[in-house]
Amino acid sequence: MAQRPSLLDAIAGKKIPCCVEGCANTWTWEGRDQLEWLRQGKQGEPERMCAACYAGQHEIADMEVPCSTAGCANTWTWKAKARQKALDGGRTEPPRNGTCKKCQKKARGLEDLAVKCKIRGCENTWVWPGPERTRADDGSGNPTPPAQMCESCYSKLRNYTDKELPCRVRGCTNMWKWNRFAQLEMDLQGKKDPPRPMCRECRDILAGLADQELPCRVRGCENKWIWRRFSQLEWKREGKDGTPMRMCDPCNSRYRDASDIRLRCRVAGCKNTWLWTRVMQIEAAAKGHTKPPHRMCEECSREISQYEDREMPCKHKGCDGTWTWSAEAQLAFKRSAKPREKAEKMCRKCAQFMRKNDPKVLKCKRCGEDMIWPRLHQLHVKLGTWSKPAYCPDCLKLELNTYGSVS
Repeated sequence: MAQRPSLLDAIAGKKIPCCVEGCANTWTWEGRDQLEWLRQGKQGEPERMCAACYAGQHEIADMEVPCSTAGCANTWTWKAKARQKALDGGRTEPPRNGTCKKCQKKARGLEDLAVKCKIRGCENTWVWPGPERTRADDGSGNPTPPAQMCESCYSKLRNYTDKELPCRVRGCTNMWKWNRFAQLEMDLQGKKDPPRPMCRECRDILAGLADQELPCRVRGCENKWIWRRFSQLEWKREGKDGTPMRMCDPCNSRYRDASDIRLRCRVAGCKNTWLWTRVMQIEAAAKGHTKPPHRMCEECSREISQYEDREMPCKHKGCDGTWTWSAEAQLAFKRSAKPREKAEKMCRKCAQFMRKNDPKVLKCKRCGEDMIWPRLHQLHVKLGTWSKPAYCPDCLKLELNTYGSVS
C-alpha cells in the first residue's frame, strides 16, 4: 500500500533573513517547522542564522541524539553531512523522529498498519508505517494510531474552502464558520443541506437561559405553559420585550378541535348574526360556561349607541306612573317585523298590583249568581276609570233592555 501524502507537502518553505547583523543570506523555514511553531502557540517568525554563519561559529560534526521512541534511553547518530543539509534548510535542531539502531531493527519487524480514515462517513484507510508505529510505542507493543485522513479525502479536501453561514437563531445577524473538514464529512455522508448551528454569541446567551413557566393566555384558565430557552433566545434576538402570550397545552388542544360558530343577534327582530370564536369558546369553558352568551351583532352594537333609556307613561288611563324603555328595547322596536307607532307598557306599580291581586268572585245584584272580577278590571276600578261591577253579563243585558241604562 502506498503511503498517504502528508498535509505538510501543501505548505511551502519560507525564506527568512539571517539573524546575524550585516548578513544578507537567508535560511529556509520548512513547512513542518512552521506547523510545529504554530502548534506551540508561538507568534511571528523565529530568529536563526543562515548555514554559513552557523558553520563559522560551530563545528559541524556527528552528533548523538536521544532516540525518539517512547521509553527508549538509547541514542542515534546525526551525521555531519545530514546536519549540514538541515542547516542549509535553516534547521539547527535534530529531527524529532530519529530512532536508535535497536528501535530501527524492531521497526523492521512491525508491519505497516491500515488505519481507518478519521473523516466520518469515509470507509477508506491510510497506511501507518512500521517505523512510525515503533516510535509511538510506549512499551505496550500496541501503540494507538493517530487520527489522519486517507489519500482520497486528503485530495478532496483541497477542493473545499471554509464558508461563512448565517446563525440559525431568528433575529440574529451573526455568521458562523463552516470549515472544509465538516463540509467533506457531510458530502461523504450523502447530506445535501448544510447544518444550521448557532453562532458563538447565541450559544453563550443560551447557556445563561432556563425554561420558564408562564400563565396561560386564556382568561379564567389557571394552567401554565413552558417557554423554552431557545424560544427566549429568539425573542431577545428579535428585540422584543416582556413575555409572549400563549395557551397551555389543554387549551391549545381544545382550540385546534373547536371551530368558530355563527349565532343569532340577541336583539328581538334582528336577523343578523355574531361570531363566537374559538378563543371565546375556550375562555367560556375555562369559567365553567357551556352555553354561548347572548350578544348583539356588529350592526346593533354600533346602532345602539344612538339610543338612551327613556321614561314612558303607563299605558293604563288614569295612572301617573312611568316605565323605562331601554335602549335595546327601542332598537328591537325598530327591528320589529310589525312596526307600531309607539310602545305601550304598564308601569311597575300597575304590574305589582296585577301580580298581587287574584281574580275575585262577586255576587250578582239581581240573580245572586257568582261572577268573576278579573285583575285588570280591579286595576281600572282602583285607577278610577271603571266602576265595580254589580251585575253578571246576563243580568246586565236585561237591565239594559228594561231600563236602557245601568246606574
